[in-house]
Amino acid sequence: MKEVSEFVLSLILYHAKQLRQLQAAHDQRTWRKSWLVLPELANSTVLILGTGNIGQAIAARIKPFGARVWGGRRRPEPLTNFDKTATPNNQADLVKSYTSQGIVNCWVINVPDIDSNCPPKNRRKLRQRKAGK
Repeated sequence: MKEVSEFVLSLILYHAKQLRQLQAAHDQRTWRKSWLVLPELANSTVLILGTGNIGQAIAARIKPFGARVWGGRRRPEPLTNFDKTATPNNQADLVKSYTSQGIVNCWVINVPDIDSNCPPKNRRKLRQRKAGK
């Protein structure tokens, strides 16, 4: 669990800090002043779908950065390191709702089987989001 959660945290930081673009700029020897001020995890909101052992380990590693951590789970009970938990009937709708409102800055899909967690019409969208498309 620790290894997986640390890997997820590294991917969150990779995207938040725009490391791909920074590496490309480094390789091309070009810089933009706007890169000196990059998004931070502090005061951002991270939604973790799937709050089992791995989801909780991810939350424990994100929380010290000062992020709000929300969880999507089947049972609405409070969890350590989560500021809020929701019990969506459809996890794809939860992601769509929070991201379209600009509430969530980052989300992690940590569910064991996408096909058993959402209706067929939303599977493709959720798979694309999980793949980062």
